[in-house]
Amino acid sequence: MEAVKSKKLSNHGTASYDTFAAAMKDPLILAKLQFYMALARTFTPFLKKYQTDEPVLPFLPKDLTELMMSLLRRFIKREVLH
Repeated sequence: MEAVKSKKLSNHGTASYDTFAAAMKDPLILAKLQFYMALARTFTPFLKKYQTDEPVLPFLPKDLTELMMSLLRRFIKREVLH
């Protein structure tokens, strides 16, 4: 980013560069990235368990309910969830 700004490198106008440049200007980018990382940590065990050839379908309703409740607890007050 600094090399393009100082004209040491040319900006080829790629979409990834434009996306990164916009992210650098966003004052909340660190908070957004931390939020996405927290969501990824929540989904990863579920995805690892169900991306298999083993017969795990009977366990899906319970695990899916736990996943959804975990996500809802992040946004909804505990009193309302009960």
